[in-house]
Amino acid sequence: QFLARAIRARVRYVLCVPCCHRRIHRGFDAVGLPPSGRLRSRVGDALQDSARFLGLEAAGYRVDAVDFAGGDVTQRNLMLRAERTTSGRNPADAAARLARLAEVFPDLQR
Repeated sequence: QFLARAIRARVRYVLCVPCCHRRIHRGFDAVGLPPSGRLRSRVGDALQDSARFLGLEAAGYRVDAVDFAGGDVTQRNLMLRAERTTSGRNPADAAARLARLAEVFPDLQR
């Protein structure tokens, strides 16, 4: 995976437009999400983008999530901008938040 390779290589800057989202099946009932497939798909996309964001933070990056195109062009218009730094948020806190997300949504770990 691209982000894992970038983190291992300790690249200074990462620009990523997450376009591939796997299906999340487990965890939605536990948090009370309605059984609507469309809602679960959108929430799943947001969860995966959040996990990527937190993974970068946990690796020592300062991360920003920004729109890179209008909603009329694509619904998946999120770009993650990250810079390896010592002045970002606490990596341990990000790792703990990512672990909590993965407890509720175990499909994020694959």
